Amino acid sequence: MISGYPSRLYDSELSDWNREEFEVETRAHTKATEVVWFNYQHPQRLHDTRFVGVNFRERWRIEKRRRRWRNRLEKMNPLERDALFVAMKEVMVRDPRAVSGAAGS
Repeated sequence: MISGYPSRLYDSELSDWNREEFEVETRAHTKATEVVWFNYQHPQRLHDTRFVGVNFRERWRIEKRRRRWRNRLEKMNPLERDALFVAMKEVMVRDPRAVSGAAGS
């Protein structure tokens, strides 16, 4: 993995690599584009779910949903919560994306 600012040299030399661009804010509070070049498949599942979503708005929407679910689960009867957990595990096992590591929606 290589990260940096957009570069024609890297784009040319790493043309068979994957490439992702990100809009970021610099220390001077200006906007800049950063690029990550990587020679492996796009991750399908993340070990750190804070980064699920393609942009700030989507990550915020997912985080709000996660908090709502957590609050509901905390209030749920423990036996009902266990039954829900078993159902979730069943779906994860049957979902081929879960086995191959692909993310679902």
